[in-house]
Amino acid sequence: MRIAWAKKDIANFERSAKRFFKHAKPSLVTDPDPDGVRELHKLRFGKQLPTTLTQKTISACENLRSALDLLAVQVARLASVPDVDHIHFPFSKCAGDFKSRLNSRACKALPDGIKALFASYEPYGGGSDLLWAINELANTSKHSSIIHVGFRSGVALPYLETSDAVYLPIEVMEGLCDSAENEIVFARTQRGLKWKYRLQLACGVSFGKIERIEGKEVYPNLVAMVDAVTLIVNETEIVSRRIGLIS
Repeated sequence: MRIAWAKKDIANFERSAKRFFKHAKPSLVTDPDPDGVRELHKLRFGKQLPTTLTQKTISACENLRSALDLLAVQVARLASVPDVDHIHFPFSKCAGDFKSRLNSRACKALPDGIKALFASYEPYGGGSDLLWAINELANTSKHSSIIHVGFRSGVALPYLETSDAVYLPIEVMEGLCDSAENEIVFARTQRGLKWKYRLQLACGVSFGKIERIEGKEVYPNLVAMVDAVTLIVNETEIVSRRIGLIS
């Protein structure tokens, strides 16, 4: 059920993102550069990214994190563990801490075959980036702050020309970049330069400051997170049958 909820969150995220980029058409803007001799050429969106995108990202990760915890609890119940209140899917900050995590109150009572399976997924910093991100996004939103998503843009100028005298280099900001304040700076030129260009732009939504996935595109990584958690659930069921927890 939690995985199904996460999938619904992701579908809502995708619809909201598509709707935003369809209707929030950027306009061309030229602003003075702080250096006093050049100007910045920008694309500026008239709207902020909707908070729905952050909310659905966090909700999807919280649901996936909960699915893993519920999985561990269900295994504990099948194994007749008397107290399941402290059972959790094991996460740790690094590989060196993971063994102690497996032997902690959260996992010690689980069957060895299940603990070995959980360890194979490397749910720690430096292991699986996707599982690490699920845990970090869920925990950060609960205990610290909300990690907001943001613009990620790709810019290319395959053609440009000018008939003016050019006494300062034309700087073109091609490639991927994070975009602050709903603006994408794509070039810096001398002030008043008359020039022609063709601009190619691709926009997406990226993760905020989460270690290992910062700046990565949100939607495909959320889909990959669902796949990773689904795999864990399915393989845990297989192992549970093999060791006799399920007939």
